[in-house]
Amino acid sequence: MIYIGYKTLTSKTEVDVDINSSKATSIASFRTGFLTNVLNPKTTLFVVSIFTQIVSPFTDIELQIGYGLFMSLMHLIWFIGVATFFSHHKLRTIMLEKQAIFNRIIGIILMGLGVSLGVIPITN
Repeated sequence: MIYIGYKTLTSKTEVDVDINSSKATSIASFRTGFLTNVLNPKTTLFVVSIFTQIVSPFTDIELQIGYGLFMSLMHLIWFIGVATFFSHHKLRTIMLEKQAIFNRIIGIILMGLGVSLGVIPITN
């Protein structure tokens, strides 16, 4: 995390997004977003870590299905909200203009999390 934070903090790359000239269709955009999330190992690890805390071999199958449906619905609501929020023209413009500042803030946070993982003792 410290390395990723450092690389983010010192990154000089600026993203240039011109949404108006994009020829991507809604279906292509949905497919890209869906595959990005499905193939992201962090998503799988998150869901598995949550389920291993609350689901045991003795948990009823109906409850397990309910947990799965709930998690799927919450992910759907979250990603619809994120897509709606970040597709707003004014917010997108502000984020692109201030991306260097955001990168520095995120880099510092990631480095801090990395240091805290190395310093804070793990207790049971």
